[in-house]
Parts: sequence; C-alpha cells; structure tokens
Amino acid sequence: VRVDLYDDIMVSDKQGRKYRPMLFDFLAFRAFDFFSNSEAEIVRPSYEFNLNDANLFSDAKDFAVYPIVSSDTFSLKYRALDIMQKVIAFHLMDEDASVLVDADLRRLDFVYRNSIIEEKDSLYSVALSVLRETYRNRPFYAEIVCRLGEHYLSLGEKYQPGISEQNQYKIREALALAEEGIKANPGTDGATNCMALKNRILLKSFGFTVKKNQLPGKSILAKIDFKNVDSMFFRIIKIDWLSDWKKTRYMYDSTFVKYYLKMPAVKTFAIALPDSGDYQEYSSEIEIPALPLGHYIIIASHKKNFRWEKNAFNTCFVNVTNMTHFNRRDLKENMEFIVLERDKGNPVQGATATVWREEYSYVRQDYEYVRGGTYTTDENGKFRVASPSDYRYYFVELKKGNDSYISDETFYQYRYYGYERQKYYRIYFFTDRSIYRPGQTLHFKGIIINTDDKEHSIVPNYTTTVTLYDVNYQKVSDLTLTSNEFGSIQGSFELPTGLLNGNMSISAGSMGTHYFSVEEYKRSKFEVAFDTLKESYRLNDKVTVSGQAKAYAGSSVDNAKVAYRVTRQTYFPYRWWYWWYYPAVGTETVVSFGEVTTDAEGKYKIEFSAVPDKSVSAKYSPAFIYTVTADVTDINGETRSAKTQVNIGYKSLVLGCDWPEKVNGSETREMVINADNLSGNPVDAKGQVTIYKLKSPSQVYVSRPWASPYVRMISEKDFRQKFPLLPYGNENLPASWEKEKKVFSTSFNTALGKKIPVGDMSKWEPGSYYIEIVSEDRYGEAVKYENYVTLYHPRSAEVCEKAAGYFLPVRNTGEPGDTARFIVGTALPEAKVLFEVEHNAKIVRSEWLLLKNEQRLIEIPINESHRGNFSVHFTQVSLNRPFINTSMVNVPFTNKELDISFASFRNKLLPGEDEEWKIIVKGKKGDKVAAEMVATLYDASLDAFKPH
Repeated sequence: VRVDLYDDIMVSDKQGRKYRPMLFDFLAFRAFDFFSNSEAEIVRPSYEFNLNDANLFSDAKDFAVYPIVSSDTFSLKYRALDIMQKVIAFHLMDEDASVLVDADLRRLDFVYRNSIIEEKDSLYSVALSVLRETYRNRPFYAEIVCRLGEHYLSLGEKYQPGISEQNQYKIREALALAEEGIKANPGTDGATNCMALKNRILLKSFGFTVKKNQLPGKSILAKIDFKNVDSMFFRIIKIDWLSDWKKTRYMYDSTFVKYYLKMPAVKTFAIALPDSGDYQEYSSEIEIPALPLGHYIIIASHKKNFRWEKNAFNTCFVNVTNMTHFNRRDLKENMEFIVLERDKGNPVQGATATVWREEYSYVRQDYEYVRGGTYTTDENGKFRVASPSDYRYYFVELKKGNDSYISDETFYQYRYYGYERQKYYRIYFFTDRSIYRPGQTLHFKGIIINTDDKEHSIVPNYTTTVTLYDVNYQKVSDLTLTSNEFGSIQGSFELPTGLLNGNMSISAGSMGTHYFSVEEYKRSKFEVAFDTLKESYRLNDKVTVSGQAKAYAGSSVDNAKVAYRVTRQTYFPYRWWYWWYYPAVGTETVVSFGEVTTDAEGKYKIEFSAVPDKSVSAKYSPAFIYTVTADVTDINGETRSAKTQVNIGYKSLVLGCDWPEKVNGSETREMVINADNLSGNPVDAKGQVTIYKLKSPSQVYVSRPWASPYVRMISEKDFRQKFPLLPYGNENLPASWEKEKKVFSTSFNTALGKKIPVGDMSKWEPGSYYIEIVSEDRYGEAVKYENYVTLYHPRSAEVCEKAAGYFLPVRNTGEPGDTARFIVGTALPEAKVLFEVEHNAKIVRSEWLLLKNEQRLIEIPINESHRGNFSVHFTQVSLNRPFINTSMVNVPFTNKELDISFASFRNKLLPGEDEEWKIIVKGKKGDKVAAEMVATLYDASLDAFKPH
C-alpha cells in the first residue's frame, strides 16, 4: 500500500516521502524512531539485550537473514533492530536502491551508537566503505560518503597531539570525502550535507589566554589556540578600567569590541601561525610585549583591518601592576585586607583603597557602583572595612602613584547584629534501627546537652516532650520525659498502621529531630557473595570466578538463575615520571555476559576471557579491572546481587614503599617495601632498592598557568631570555634531573621481612632524591617502582627545595605540653613571609619573617587552651605568584575520651538463647569513670534497605 493514498490526512513532506514510499515504510520508521530512543525510563532485566555481535555490521543482504536472538524481547533496542531487519528485507530487491540505502544507513548508525564491542569504529568504517564501493555513481552516493566523512571527523576529533599520531589525519580524509560527495551528486540532499560537513571542517577558530595580572616591564606569555587560521593580529589598548567597564558591562559582542576599537592602540603586532595540514586544533605560546603600569584590553582579530564583518575576535583584559591583596573576615563581619608587592612580597604602605559598592538606582532602574569609602594601608599593608549597616556587594580599587589594581573578585559583606555566642539546648537521638514496618515498636534514646558550639555539657533533670510525626509532619503521639543524671532520656513509640509510608520523625522541638523510614519492606531471604580469588591470571587467559548464594537460615539456594555481566576498565598502577603525558583511565567496556545456574550447594562459576584493551599501548604497562556482577534470582523471584573485581595486567606485581613525599632526615631510619598483586593482596618479592641524590637546577622556576603546549612558536633561546623563570620543557621536574650520586643500595626479600634499615640519614644533604625498586613478577616480567622525595632536616637552615616558597608541617598534632613545628623556606635571595596563628577565629600571633635563601623552623608551644585545634597561616608573594599555606594543628579532647572493651563476648548464638556480655568502661588513663551507654542488638540484613 503506497503512503500517498493517505495524503489527505498526513502532513506533506515531499522531500522525505521518497524514502518512505509505502505505508509499511512510514509506520516502520515511526516505530524505529520510537524504539531508538533512550531506555532510561525502562526497568532492565538482568538478561538485557546488548549489541555485542559484529555480524550486526554486515551488509544489507546478510543482515536481512541474520538471526537476532534475545531472551529480552521487551528490549527497545531489540525491537528497533527487528523492525529495521524487516524493512531492509522488504526493499532488498528494489530496482531503485535509494530506500534500501537510506534504511541501511539508519541501521548502521543505530548499531554503531549502541554497540558495546571494541572494534565498532573499524567495523562501522568498513561497513560504510562497502556501501561506498557498491553504490558508486548512484544519485545517493553523496549521502554515503557524507556518513563516512562524519565518522572520520568524529575519529579525528579524538586525536591527542604529542600523545599519539592515531587519527591525526582523519579530518583531512573526511574533507576529501565531503568534496567527493559534492562533486559526485551536485544539487542533492547528500551534496548539501557534504557541503555542511566541509564547512564544519574548514571552520576557523582561535583564542588566546593571558594571566590577568602582570608585572610592569616584563614580557607577557600568552597561550593561543587555533584551527584553520594562518595569522592573528593584535591591538593593545590602554583603558580607564572603571569608567570603561561601567559603559560596556551590558554591551553585546559587536558593540563591545567596536567601543574599544575606536580607542588608540599603544601597541600592534601580528603573528603567523603554522599549518600542519591536518585541520586539527593546536595550542602554542606567543610573547606579548612588555607594558608599563596600567589597565589594558588586548584585542585579537583574524583579519588585519579589524572590521567586524566576516571576522572573528577575541579579547582579554590585563592589569599591569605591582600590587595584590588578600582578605580575611572576622566574627563581627569586619573585612581585613593586606596589600603586598607582586614581585617581592613587601607590604605596600600608603596605598589608597577605594571600596566601590553596588547599589540599586531607582532612577536608572539598574544596579550601579558608587564610592563606599576610602582607606589607606598601614605599615603592614593592611586596611579594614568595618561591618556595614546593611548587606552589600563591593569590589576594591587600589592606587599608589601610577600603580592601580582592581580586585579580581567581588566581596559580599553582612551586617553584624552584635549577637554574642549564646548557649542553647540540643538533643542527639539514637534509634534501634533506621527502617521499620508499620506497627513495629521504635525504641529511642536521647542525650541532651547545653552548648555554644564550642563548650558542651550534659543537662540532667530536664523535662522535654518528644513527639512522633508522620510523613506529612502530623502529630501521631508524644511522650514527656525527664533526663537522668547523665542527661539522657529513653522511650518507645508504637508506629501507626494505615498511614502513608515514608520518612517519619521524632522531635524534641527546636532541640533536634531524627528521621527514620517506615516501609512495607520484604526482608531478604538469602545473600550472594563471591569467593576470594586465589588463582593468578595473565592477559588473554580464561578467568574463572566462583560464588555462592546462601539463605540467611543457612540452607543453600539451588537451581537459581545467575545472570552475569563482565566489564573492563583500564587503569595505570605504575607511575611514569618521565612522560609529560599520563594516560587517562579508560571507559568501561562490556567484555562478557550470560547466564549460569547454581548447583545443589548454591554455588556458581563464571568464566570469561581477560582480553586487554589494545587501544592502550603496552609501553604504559596498563592493568585492567574486570568487574564481574552477578544477579541471582531464586525460584520465588527474589533477586540478590554481588560484585567482585579481578585485576589483570601485562605485569602482575606492584611495588611501593612507605616514604612520604617529604622525608624528615632526622627521624627516618627504615623503609617498608610493599609488594602486592594487582588485586592489592601481598605477595613475596625480592629485588634491589637504590636511592640516588639528584642534582637540582641552578635556578628557581615558577609554574606555567597552563600545560606546556605541543606546538612551539618561541625558540628555546628566546624563551629563556624573555621568560627566565618559566621552564621551557620539563627541567623543573625531578624526573628530568641527573643523578648526582648513589647514597643507598641493598637487596630485599619481602618473604623474610618488609622493613629495610636505611641507617643514619642525618648526613644526607637536603634536596631531592630518586628511589628505584626493581624486581620480577612470577612470570619473569621486570617490574620497577620509581619515586621522587624531598629530604629535609628541621634544624638546618639549608633549603631542601629549589623553590620560590615552600611549607612543611613537621608536627601538626599534639597534646598540651607538646610543640607544633613547621618549616617555611625559599631559595630566593630574599622573601618576606607573614606568619600568623589563629585560635577561636582570632589572630593571636602575627609577625613578618625575612628569609634569605634559607628555611626556618617555626615552633609553637601547645597549651591546654588549644584543645579543639588552632591554625597557622603563612602568606608569601614572590615573582607574581602567591604561596599561601594553612595548617590545622590538631589538639584533641583526649581528656574526655573513654576506652570501651568487652570483658566477655561470644559472636555465635542460638535462636532464643539468653546471652550476657560484660563491658568495661575506663577513662583515658585507665581510671574508673561513671558512665552510661546505649547498645542495641541489630539485624544487619536491614542494611540492604537502609544503612544504620
């Protein structure tokens, strides 16, 4: 039946009608479109249908007769394929193959998008290439090559410069296909689509990134991104930031750019960009000439004339200044600012700070910024903005001489109402479980305390009302209770029946509320678990994992259906310091699925092949996590699940040691060697451990604001001359430093012991060290562990890092009477560091430290008043980089801790059996204490519904 017989009741689509000539086509494709949509709202069975068959990519003739079998006949994907198979079979013998090819392209696209097999990229390419050769010189040929070109484009967009050459020229191949399609079938839909593909490939794009705040008189490094662009033109325009910002903040792109292009440029320049011929996007770096103090906008244009029409623009604001600031808010909503020099970190005295406050103008019906106050920095570079009388947003403008700086952030300050911290009552509820059935009894206990959020005390003999509320927060019942000498109350409620189930609560009013669930849950009757894997496997081996389904009553769950699924994910257990690129964790891929049945003992076995991900080079020594999920369904229809992981790699041994990144040379005397298999279980290994002292660079480097680019446009000589503080390559990384000398070497055998005595390290020089541990796995594969550590001596003034600033917490926990210790250091000739101690949200100690290519040990005595912790802050600015470090000193309330132990305990009981456990409660020093405790015997199977 032809579809045009129904023209009177259908919306006309003459262009699409040629691919849906029959009523069957029209209805079939409507159904296909529906079934092709996401199944996110569909409950999937454990035996769900997956597209894991390479034959689904076969040609139309073979696909039309290929048997597609699935137990999951409700799967939308299965139904979509079934419909498409019928459509293709229906048109297989058509003289005009246009309908057949359109359907086949839809089928291949659907299979590719939903396939879970690894080779789907190549299978899709081959399938489209076969279509291309089969229907060459046909009027729909352009549509075929367009689909192949789009596929090549998507592959080309996965290209990673400097990492792998794979797919680098796929976009160029896509362009050739698009041009072939345009030439083959001009004026057709396929040619139109090919033209759109060509335009997408040839689309020009560029951008640049500059760190906003720069030092005067210093060359500026900028990162550029470009694609299909051969040159970029730049104008640098000096602006009055505040005035111009007020005028342009609501402007659109064209108006915004045209506003600034009317202003005179202080510098103009152009750069020629390299052409790789692959139509890929690349990044590089360029030099922007040094600028004097001031505010600037840099405008980049693709065209030299900077006209808006048929052009592309990119803009960036730059503030050339030697000032920066930091801020801190106190408990009374006062804001304290400190202004420092960007190059040397000295406090800036005598700078004028203007607060620009945001206010709403009812006349202009818009927000505007008005002057909110003017301040002057003191000898420490500080000024203070008092708590406002209302709530307000503002930013800060700093000026000193010709130097001007606008804060990068907007501040929000609250009104302080003068409230002092007050004590209030609070209750902590404990229930015997987290989920109940309607009609069950809820047992609870509550502890009432008097607190100001810092100091806490129990409240004895206090009468309160505890109310039970339903899911709609309607009162069900209440109890009036009085706390005992330990400040606790206890009681119970019989939960109502016949009400709406969900989250109910018990509440003591403003003191506190506790929520719990009331549901008609069905208690689990059995559990599923995997056995511990004892065998070791290699890649491409057949792996067998076993498990058991067992009833909580102790009986086995036999003849149960086990639907399993095995997925693979790539990870990298070994650290490769000498590669600037570290490969990412791979996506999860299904490698096997199926069904087995439990035996008479409830046991089951699952087998799969440990196939590696071949797209990841073996040189990275990747490993693979094979996650096995089993869904066990018993004869009653109850389903329980379990999951286990099998880790397999090209190497089966992972080495490591317990040394931290920063090693205290005055304390460390030994090293613990760890040897594990890929599943994290300890194994025996023997080998050699060697430690080398590294030769640090002769200068201090600072980090790039972005990753090192793949394309270099500045020569190494010019880069080092213009940007001496930035690394050209990886010379700032310890992995690139040469070994100066060997300081330690010994053999080890973890079967005899993991600890390796290193001996006295007090004579070792401060600096960077390279640790190398070598061994072999059980298959004879060489395994190496590499790590870089920094060794320091707390009492030495010699720097341990060639860094502009560093901070080391030597001891940041202790008891009253102990001493907290921190190291702050710099390899610069001179640097100023602000050291502060904060306790109870107040700065109780503040001083400037002047460091001259040295490190200094800071010691802080810990007092009884420090219980509850205090903080230390170190603030340094050098070389236009902030070095901000804060550390919490942990001083716990150990004087209030209790030691609880069982004097008698049995973990195996008979149903209905009486049992008595004896518990001993002591103070931290072993003294007797008067205490009360709450304990409950809890059914752990309820954790499957809601953890308790």
